[in-house]
Amino acid sequence: MSDICVVVQGRTEIEFVKVLKEKFNIPLIFSTWEDADKSAYSDSDEVLYNQYPSDRGIYNFHLQRISSLNGILKAKELGYKRVIKWRCDLEPNNSDELLKLFKLDCINFHSFVHHIHGYFADFYMEGNIDDMIELFSIDWNPPYPEFAFTHKMYELKFDKKVNFILNKLTENNNILFKHKTGPYWITRHQTDTMHVDILPEYMNSVYK
Repeated sequence: MSDICVVVQGRTEIEFVKVLKEKFNIPLIFSTWEDADKSAYSDSDEVLYNQYPSDRGIYNFHLQRISSLNGILKAKELGYKRVIKWRCDLEPNNSDELLKLFKLDCINFHSFVHHIHGYFADFYMEGNIDDMIELFSIDWNPPYPEFAFTHKMYELKFDKKVNFILNKLTENNNILFKHKTGPYWITRHQTDTMHVDILPEYMNSVYK
């Protein structure tokens, strides 16, 4: 048994599900919603059909948090030691090489983003399963989703073991973001000054 799995959180789109099952060579757990199109999945797929919360949160924060946390808890129940939290609209072109970029003693993120207060990009995350459960155990309403995860990282002192893989991605080890305004390869963030792979010093005062 693999000690790592992917929790794919979010809405169900048949084509996204099909592609992710083709692209990843490690087990997938789909954590979606009660009204999902069940024809997207086979009997052998591990799927959670979550109930919608009464409060979806700003920018659907609680949808992301609940689907992710329930998927991670399921992964722990199944015996996995590490987990990748993955958006359903992200597509890796080389998942085996992508996994090699994640450091085992860290919580791995895409990048740090210089925007508003500054925050960890939450496209995907990877880490020890117990750390990831703590990271997604949030019971308040933040001003925006990334603020919550960044605040929690500092609260848990996980900022001391964060790793960004932004500048380690290459043309042959890339991720396609199927954004609603048009798909793009996520390596384009490497030339975008808002995205960096170093945690700035000023963050220690912002998220105390």
